[in-house]
Amino acid sequence: MRQRIRVSYRRTGDLRFLSQLDVVRTVERSVRRSGLQVAFSEGFNPRVRLSFSPALPTGVEAGRAWFELLLEEPVALSDVRRRLATSLPGGFEILDVSPPEAGGGPGSPIVYGVRRADGAEAPIPPEAVERLRPEFPSLEGLLDVAWRPEGIAIQMEPGAGGARLRAVLAALGLAGPDAPPVVVRAALGDCALVDERTPDRPDRSDGRPSRPD
Repeated sequence: MRQRIRVSYRRTGDLRFLSQLDVVRTVERSVRRSGLQVAFSEGFNPRVRLSFSPALPTGVEAGRAWFELLLEEPVALSDVRRRLATSLPGGFEILDVSPPEAGGGPGSPIVYGVRRADGAEAPIPPEAVERLRPEFPSLEGLLDVAWRPEGIAIQMEPGAGGARLRAVLAALGLAGPDAPPVVVRAALGDCALVDERTPDRPDRSDGRPSRPD
């Protein structure tokens, strides 16, 4: 009996610059190397049967994303996690391995956590968010913005894309030459705005982190 599994992961560091196609290729190669008996598509060019959470803008860290794979026979979840952890490249951190129904589907909103690049705190005061609130309906793809001391949580529709995220960041004063350097991290569901990783070096030669494409 076949077994479908969802693997939730975090993708950080230089891997945030991978395109969605690069992510798909990287995961497929890693699954092949893992030795798991995965199901393949039919036809002249069979591929590992995988599905992925909505694509993120290039340059945005994935605080929590997922992919699903189909196994030809049941395997202990702990064994799946161990095999994939050794085959995925550095920068991919497995958070959870579970049945698909345990997580949100592809239609779940995406939350972008934004914090200052030089520390774990919100890049703008709460008043700036409240001043923008009347404009929320005019910003395509935006569902809500919440201010927290450790960062800003921007909730977007799935598949809103980098252009709409940039428009929201610009409206908040977080994009452009005069914007404070920030780190943007995305997650399906609630986003951890801060964790043990604090950047100890700039992302670009001019000291400012790269913006989402």
